[in-house]
Amino acid sequence: MERVNLTRSYLETLSSADLKDLADEYGIDIPENLTRRFVIAELLEASAENPVEDSFTLCEQAEADTKISKNLYQSLTSVPELPFSYNENKINAVLRNPAWCYVYWDIKKSDYVNLTNDMFFVRFVIRTSYFKDPDDSASCDEFDISVEQNDRDQYVFLPAQARMVQFSLVAEFEDNRFAELAHSEPLLTPSNRPYIGSLFLQRDFAPIFTLSGLPELIRYQYNEHRQSFSMDV
Repeated sequence: MERVNLTRSYLETLSSADLKDLADEYGIDIPENLTRRFVIAELLEASAENPVEDSFTLCEQAEADTKISKNLYQSLTSVPELPFSYNENKINAVLRNPAWCYVYWDIKKSDYVNLTNDMFFVRFVIRTSYFKDPDDSASCDEFDISVEQNDRDQYVFLPAQARMVQFSLVAEFEDNRFAELAHSEPLLTPSNRPYIGSLFLQRDFAPIFTLSGLPELIRYQYNEHRQSFSMDV
């Protein structure tokens, strides 16, 4: 019988035959007429007299408990992998902070195949529409941001003048055709946001802002993503 850590509760679960086999393993001579209670007492006493062997079995038990705990932790904390696509035409936008907006979208597989197989297909774009007032029915400015076919998200820098912004997922074609696949809900932007535009590049920055690299970041945004400042006057 495999040597295990002996406890009274464990021994009481064994049959009389198993108790006798265990006693033989420990070298205990058990008389035929000895009751189970005395056999268990003898085994507990023998187990106490073998601390090295018992310590070994305790270490094995501790390792087993650690493995179980680790597996349980992994099962509780593991996050299932999200699918690349939910097979729908949809676009959403969430403000990351007052200046940046996170835009994410999905494209229905059948539409994706039909559009990209069109001989005049050029690209997918995220059409960004700005509104100076939430009650305006028409946008005051628009800009198309080109995205790769496998892209599904994009950060967009918002101009300070815009009070509301809306995003559309659009397919562009060579023959000046555009096909809108989806548009987001209008998103109100926070008021009293800091103005960042072409005139802002000429201001003097406090030393702490210069040290942080903010002026270079603004210049980069203006040079590489001028759509963010298209409402400058």
